Amino acid sequence: MDRDPTAAQEVDPALVGRILGLLAHDLRNPLSALNTNLDFLGGLLQAKSAEVLEVLDDAVVSCDSLAHITENIDVLAQYLMGDREAARVRLSLAQVIDDAVSHCARLAQSHGCRIVPPPDTETSPVHVRSNRGLLTRAIDNLIRNGVQHGCGTDVLIRSSHDAERCRVTVADSGYPLAEALTERTFSLSGQLDVKGAQGGRYSRGLGLFVAAAAATAAGARLTAEANERGARFILTIALDK
Repeated sequence: MDRDPTAAQEVDPALVGRILGLLAHDLRNPLSALNTNLDFLGGLLQAKSAEVLEVLDDAVVSCDSLAHITENIDVLAQYLMGDREAARVRLSLAQVIDDAVSHCARLAQSHGCRIVPPPDTETSPVHVRSNRGLLTRAIDNLIRNGVQHGCGTDVLIRSSHDAERCRVTVADSGYPLAEALTERTFSLSGQLDVKGAQGGRYSRGLGLFVAAAAATAAGARLTAEANERGARFILTIALDK
């Protein structure tokens, strides 16, 4: 009998990563076409039925979510292939946060909640040396976690810094993050082991794992804090002076 080429012992993490990378690449093309066509239809239907526009808006949100999943698959693929440190440049932290917030705006609207960005109180811009795509991906995933598990509460984003490091905090008042599970929050196996725990905080895919993987590759560190209600995630990264 011929040996099964898909047998588990024949598959290593690097190979799985390469396959996932191909899958992410293949998903991007039809998603791009769908978004272009939906935007075109939206322009044609501005004066049409409110129900039609609502259905169209739901379709746009779904495409956005699929694009988000595709990017998460790509980060997972890079992680499995051992690509765990990305090229870094000088970045405005405020601009990265703004980009992540804008990516999540439609999802937040569909869940009936608000994303509250940091107040613009900085007298001088804060810069970090990081990878723009991956740092944005990490913050994006944390915001989406808050939107999905926040039970309609505000998702609060705050930033602070000292002489050496800055901190970006993403918090919500939804399902609690169990203190006993915070160390497993960002592990790949932990996403399976604690799935559905504490009201489903971990039940929606690989968002938290990918947030941690993207942050690490971008030169940042991601931690979690348990609250009596809700969750708080802290991304720490060195300043680029």
